[in-house]
This record gives sequence, C-alpha cells and structure tokens, in this order.
Amino acid sequence: PSLSGKYVFAENQAGLIQFIDPSDKAPTAHSLARTRDLSQFGITSITTDLDGRLLVTTLGGKSANEGKLLTLKHLDQPASAMSSKGNQKTNSSNPSQNFQMLCARCHGENGAGTNASENVTPPDFRLLSWQVATSDERIKSVIQYGGEANDLSSDMPAWNNAFTDAEIDGLVKVVRGFGMTE
Repeated sequence: PSLSGKYVFAENQAGLIQFIDPSDKAPTAHSLARTRDLSQFGITSITTDLDGRLLVTTLGGKSANEGKLLTLKHLDQPASAMSSKGNQKTNSSNPSQNFQMLCARCHGENGAGTNASENVTPPDFRLLSWQVATSDERIKSVIQYGGEANDLSSDMPAWNNAFTDAEIDGLVKVVRGFGMTE
C-alpha cells in the first residue's frame, strides 16, 4: 500500500512494522512487515531515505554485533494475506537463548524475577511452590496471550505473534527448568 500520509510505527515486542491511516473514521493498525529481532534487540528507528524508501534499524542479538539496516520492499502478496504470525519468527529456535534475549529483563536470567516494574514483581520460577501450583497450560497461555488476558499484570506482553507454538513450548520447558534448582 502507499504509505504517503500514513502514520508508520513499530510494535517492538513482536517486531512488527505497522501503519495507520489517520483519515479512516476508525483507524486500525495494518501490518507491513516483521523483523526477526524482537523486544529490546528489535526495532530502534524507522525513517525514509532521499528516494522515499522506508528504512528500519534493529539492534540485533545479545552476543554479537548483529545490528541491521533494513529496507522495506514491496511483496507481491499484500500484508493482509500474510499469516497472523508473519513470514518470520524469532532470531533463534534455541529456547534458552529466546528466554535470555526477551524474558530475562523482567524474569531474571535465573528465573528469580526482577523489579522491572513499579507495580508488580514477576513470579520466582525457582520456587517449588510456584512450579507445583502452575500448570504447563497456564504458563503457555501467559506466554501466548499475555498477563492481562490471564488476570495478571498487563506488563507481561503477549508473544503469540512473535513465537511459533514449538518456540512457546520450548519457553515452557525453560521455565520448568528453573524449578529443578531448588
């Protein structure tokens, strides 16, 4: 679609580049593209060059200098025809690396939870009491749909558009692994 006169923005948690047409009576976000880099390693800026091409910068991975300058290119397939999870997923199919890259900021590198928010401290995944009281299905639902959809804090984002089902299952195993240290 033509982006002239549109508001283009990034939804950084899921790595989505979206636009809104402010002239619509009920403006809604439309997805244009998805980056492989998410959350704090994801999109850092969106701008245009002198030729009007949309340029996107990302920080890249945690362990190497992987920052990127990306150019949005036209596809034959319209954005609305893309699957709800897009054409690209996370940068890694390694569940531990995904956790460290995207979850550790709030949940701690060892699953202990941090004071990332003034309003809520995430659960300590190392506690046997938490591990026993929380089902795999509950963990998966919170990862997929976020805290608010599960009567928890809205500070926990929904990751269903960023991870495949297999990647979410891998994250559930990582969370369960923290409970084996008590």
